[in-house]
Amino acid sequence: MSKNINTIKILQLVEFVLGNDTYALPLNNVQEIIKIVEIIYIPKAPSFVEGVINLRDKIVPVIDLKKRFDIKNNLNEDNNKIKIKASSRIIISEIASHTIGLIVDHVKQVINVEESHFENKPEITNSIDQDFIEGMLKYNNKIIIILNPNKILSSSETNNLNCLK
Repeated sequence: MSKNINTIKILQLVEFVLGNDTYALPLNNVQEIIKIVEIIYIPKAPSFVEGVINLRDKIVPVIDLKKRFDIKNNLNEDNNKIKIKASSRIIISEIASHTIGLIVDHVKQVINVEESHFENKPEITNSIDQDFIEGMLKYNNKIIIILNPNKILSSSETNNLNCLK
């Protein structure tokens, strides 16, 4: 007698906060999470690039996800610099085969969610570039925006970050 076993796919995600909203990245794209360290400013870098850090003798470009996604709250309006809080972190992530640091307000937890809770991204308008959004997730009475790490930066932006190393 054969049994039909349904396999349930579980997504492992790192949940974090940007401004007032909750986002997540696939755990397999996250190398580590570190406290904010000294970030070296790079002249003429794109506005969302905060600079570079020295991570165990490796130069790693760091981008501010709030600037990248044009999230205005929590920015210091005087100089457009990010407000660093005690809870701010840098997520060291693998993006398009490059190690990049992502500044976030707060890392909440790693969550394990059934794939069935995952929904495609809403099509708001064709004029808004939303390739970086993989989909949405309803979890614990909130909506989490799932990011596609390989689409956070365009290929030309990724190539430009290579020049910072």
